[in-house]
Amino acid sequence: MLSDEQGLALALRRAKWGQGQTGSNPSVGCLILDANGRDVLALAHTAPGGRPHSEVLALRQAGARAVGATAFVTLEPCSHYGKTGPCAQALIAAKIGRVVVGLLDANPVVTGRGVAQLRRAGVGVDVRDDPACARHHLGFNRQMLGGRPYVVLKIATTADGAMTRRGATAQVKITGPAVQRQVHLLRAQSDVLVTGSGTLAVDQPQLNVRLPGYAGAQPQVIVWQRSMRLDQLAANQVLIEAGPTL
Repeated sequence: MLSDEQGLALALRRAKWGQGQTGSNPSVGCLILDANGRDVLALAHTAPGGRPHSEVLALRQAGARAVGATAFVTLEPCSHYGKTGPCAQALIAAKIGRVVVGLLDANPVVTGRGVAQLRRAGVGVDVRDDPACARHHLGFNRQMLGGRPYVVLKIATTADGAMTRRGATAQVKITGPAVQRQVHLLRAQSDVLVTGSGTLAVDQPQLNVRLPGYAGAQPQVIVWQRSMRLDQLAANQVLIEAGPTL
């Protein structure tokens, strides 16, 4: 029998599958266990592009078996009508018995309202405020609160702290294949990739994801201008790949 902590951890692991692939929406994970807490009925994450949401996909998998079951979601189910109906209502309609929420949605239109809808309908709800879910959804929640996205700065340096040779007119390779694979993973997990004009001129990088078998979204590439601010970027996660000036 899975504990609540284990169920939420599985939902979070699945949520990471969609990181960098869901546009402005968060990549949420949803696990549905049967009423006895023993059998996994469904496991899903937010679809590429941000829709359908993970709860909807998981409910499709579970079908009629969702009645009385427990759903684990990494972020509070939405409660408002946007391009799709609210996930809280979908869970209610499926007659889910209980929902374990990893983190409240920081969106002022949603926060607490999804939980309230579920409780008014007689669904048991436990809100965990889980630190791991908070880290995973940090970029989305920052955007909802009007701040900047989650920013990852990728730096490769030599043993003496240099990023390139002074006056270099061609790319200077510092890292090897193992590190380069990790860079491509970071790109896949990011919505926007920021670089500088100097890096483009000297390194002539492709700045795309080239992992074996990868067929997901490519990050939007932005060449930084002095007038820009990070809080102007509509993204959950931004990766900065640039030289020492930027």
